[in-house]
Amino acid sequence: SEFFTGYSLGSSSSSAATSIGAPVALSNSSPAASSTTALPTAASSSGPSSSPHDGASYRDGEVASSLRAWSAWLQSEYAAQMAWMSTAEGASDITRGHWIGSAWPQWTPPADVAKVSGETSFDFLDTNSDNEITQDEFLQGYGLASTAPSPSPLPARNASSGVPAPVAAPTTQPVFPTTAAPTPAVPTQPPPSPAEVQASVEAWSSWLAAQYTEEVAWQTYSGLDPSISESSWETSLWPNWTSTGDIQKVG
Repeated sequence: SEFFTGYSLGSSSSSAATSIGAPVALSNSSPAASSTTALPTAASSSGPSSSPHDGASYRDGEVASSLRAWSAWLQSEYAAQMAWMSTAEGASDITRGHWIGSAWPQWTPPADVAKVSGETSFDFLDTNSDNEITQDEFLQGYGLASTAPSPSPLPARNASSGVPAPVAAPTTQPVFPTTAAPTPAVPTQPPPSPAEVQASVEAWSSWLAAQYTEEVAWQTYSGLDPSISESSWETSLWPNWTSTGDIQKVG
């Protein structure tokens, strides 16, 4: 009854209308895996720790650079386990023939990297030289791009003598505490007068009557509940109406 009293306040009330898949072979065009759970890389694998290829000229030269670039590409395409499944194609190990004929040709190196032969790359990954690449050996290769050493910066040289220029000692700048600017006080608005409240509710009533009949308005606002709570009115129902003209909408 209180709602209907408000509904009828407007003078212009009128009736209105109511209203997941198998692994695929490696490919340069394959999208990178975005939701596969990442598995341990070479650093946490249990593969062999020694290698017949431990010579500095082998590990740090052209072959290592080529395999690190391959590793970077592989990591951009697949998580570790998916990379293994796609490369091994369901096999327990990767044979030399499969690596040379199918897996290694899938990768195209960037312009500044020389791609070594399939034979050479296979020998690099086959660390125990048993003529097969195990999953552990493959994961070691997969992680090469993550474990590549970063070169140390060279000291600057004196232009005239070629002797490294002295490095200036770091200086510590004093830190001064900052003081936040005071937040300006927001002026409080005086409460609306009874006349302003009356005008605002009457304008809402006229708007409501133009949208719904009396019964449909109640059903729409109450959701067929026996009453409308104050919180529902303030947060959901009253904000639906926007005042027009010179009528000031009260809170």
